[in-house]
Amino acid sequence: MKKKRKLIPVEMWQLEKVESWLTELGQNGLQLEKFNSLFATFLQSEPQQVEYRMIVMPKKDTQPTNTEELALEGWDFVASHEFYHIFRSQKADATSEIEPDLTKQAQA
Repeated sequence: MKKKRKLIPVEMWQLEKVESWLTELGQNGLQLEKFNSLFATFLQSEPQQVEYRMIVMPKKDTQPTNTEELALEGWDFVASHEFYHIFRSQKADATSEIEPDLTKQAQA
């Protein structure tokens, strides 16, 4: 698969804007592979109905503890960088938000 690297157009702390940007790119055939504070690398694929969500952890390089629960809810782990952890859902019936209590559990 062909890879593309793009400059992230917003600050990482602007979660909704990052999620929206990633979702739009995913629906246009670019699936996130990895990211850092400035750039994201994507795999080019067929356009898909996909949504991205982020979990921010209170400590740097700390992984969410509930990735299995999130997977059961239809959210698959994609990539991490420092405090930020990105999940993707391709399920048509996936909830539009990662539930706040699941985010809290991830930080426990």
